[in-house]
Amino acid sequence: MRIRELTTALVCIMLADIITLSAQTDSAGYYRHEISANIGVGTLNDKRWDAFREKMEDSFALSFKHGYAHATTPLGIRLGLRYMYSFNKHISIGGQFSYFSGSLGYDHYTKEESVEIAPSFFRIENREYGNPPSIQAKAYSMMPTVKWLYSKYFYMRGGLGFQYRNYSLDASTINVAAASPICDKQWLFAHQFVPLGVEFSLPGDELCTLLFKKVSPIYFHAELGYGMEGILNIGLAYKFGRRK
Repeated sequence: MRIRELTTALVCIMLADIITLSAQTDSAGYYRHEISANIGVGTLNDKRWDAFREKMEDSFALSFKHGYAHATTPLGIRLGLRYMYSFNKHISIGGQFSYFSGSLGYDHYTKEESVEIAPSFFRIENREYGNPPSIQAKAYSMMPTVKWLYSKYFYMRGGLGFQYRNYSLDASTINVAAASPICDKQWLFAHQFVPLGVEFSLPGDELCTLLFKKVSPIYFHAELGYGMEGILNIGLAYKFGRRK
C-alpha cells in the first residue's frame, strides 16, 4: 500500500513539474543518441527465491536451530548499459541490458556460541568447519525502454522485456556428497517503471569547451523506480549527434 501511495505522490509531483517546467525545455537543441552506463542496488526476492532458499535450508540443515543465521533478502549490485535514440526533444526509445549479482550469506555459530545466545533452543554439536555456504543469485535482463523528457531536467521511463535468473548453492563445504553446485534456473518477464528521473550535464572544463564547443555531452542521471532494475539507479551518459 505504501508503494502505491508513494507512486501516486511522485506522479502528482511530475504533473506539477510538467506544468511549471515544460517551458524550460532546452531550446538550443537536443542529442539524437545517448549511451549510458548505470549502476543500482536491487534484490531478486520473490516466491521462486523463497522456495529455493527453503529447500536448501531443509536439505542441508541451514536453519537457526542448527546454528545458522542469514539475512532475509538477497541484496546485490546491478550493472547496466543503455542506448537511447531521440526522435525529438522529448521522446526517445532504446534498450537496457542489465547484469545483477547478489548473495545470501550464512553465519555459523559454534556450540559454545549458540549456548550463549539461546541455551534452551539450540541442540547442535560442535562443527569443525568454519566456512558456511552462501546462495548466489545472478540475473541477466534485456528490456526495450521508452523515455519521456517532460522538462529540461526531469523525465519518466518505462521498459518491458525478459530476464534470465540463476540461483545456486555450493554445499561442498558442509556436505561431501554435494560435489557440484545445486542450481535453479528460470526465464521470466522483466519490467521497470521510473516515475521520476533527473538528468543534467556535467560542468565542462577548458578541454571540454574546446572539444565540444561549450556544450558538454556528459550527463549525470539518477532514477527512482520499481522493477527488475531496482529502486535507485545512478549513471553517466554520453550524448552525441546534436540536432537543432
